[in-house]
Amino acid sequence: MDVFVIRYGSWEHVLSKLGIKILRLKRFPPLAFIWQKPIEGVLKLNVDGSYVHQGQDGEGGIFRDHRSKVLKAFTHQFHAVSAFHLELLVVYDGLQICSDLGWMKVIIKTDSMQVIDNVIKRRGAWHLNHLVDKITNLLTRNEHTIQHVMREVNSVADQLAKKPIEGKGMQVLEFGQIPSDIRTNI
Repeated sequence: MDVFVIRYGSWEHVLSKLGIKILRLKRFPPLAFIWQKPIEGVLKLNVDGSYVHQGQDGEGGIFRDHRSKVLKAFTHQFHAVSAFHLELLVVYDGLQICSDLGWMKVIIKTDSMQVIDNVIKRRGAWHLNHLVDKITNLLTRNEHTIQHVMREVNSVADQLAKKPIEGKGMQVLEFGQIPSDIRTNI
């Protein structure tokens, strides 16, 4: 019986003695996920929903311009019937705010591919088709687009969704009204 003394860094030798092949994988530098500014004249809205299924569901969104300046944010606590329903609602509510404020060119960013697929195909679960139709109408009536964003880049919207102002309904916030622990991440 062979006995191996394993020293730090000698694991490759041990594995080769045991007949285990070692594949060398190319190392890639870590990915940097950063928020990208829209072009001048276009706003960007990042949205997210937090589905907890206990009447504590929340949605959040943040509007920024080409200088990364926060124009508005919103948060809302309510009860959704599903995570998909919630993700559709946050897109719809964000579009309604755009409409109310007269913002005609907005890129909506969501981390829900299901929402994007359903809006592009103009169909959803039968009980949510009306919401998909409303979103599609708001998108096409203006120069809005909807795009996917990596979850890592959507953290501010996620934090707003997880920290709605209880019992207040829909809250449209100025920068200074955003909770300070979230504001530091902007």
